[in-house]
Amino acid sequence: MKRVTIYFSDSKQLKKLGDASVTRAVKNMGDSSSVEVTHVNDDGDSILVAKQDFKTAQDARDFGGKMYSKFSSCEEIIFETSGQWNNDIYEGAMLASYTFDRYKSETPKAKATVTIKETATGSIHESVNMARDLITEPGN
Repeated sequence: MKRVTIYFSDSKQLKKLGDASVTRAVKNMGDSSSVEVTHVNDDGDSILVAKQDFKTAQDARDFGGKMYSKFSSCEEIIFETSGQWNNDIYEGAMLASYTFDRYKSETPKAKATVTIKETATGSIHESVNMARDLITEPGN
């Protein structure tokens, strides 16, 4: 898979797709809280439909982290969302992408690019990852 696009079941962008199998998957979700359905299109790109039931910012961060961990082998992860949780989803994905590979002899694997619409600047993931680097460095 080159790219995975994640839509929420109530998003306007998902309805614009007009794909019958995706529409059927959303109807089958019913009231279940976190059901995810994957659909692969002709290009080999994957479309994931998820139910949005975030109650706190931490729920959105956890979702972003889980999606990054699940699809980190892809080249690009796109979150087609709009709303108050965008920054938190992005932050969770970026925190999940952290690896300390400064002293590894083998070339690190390329990380998946995370794209999300309408994110504000100022996420704390860069500061957290820098602190992780400092903690992992040898003391001398």
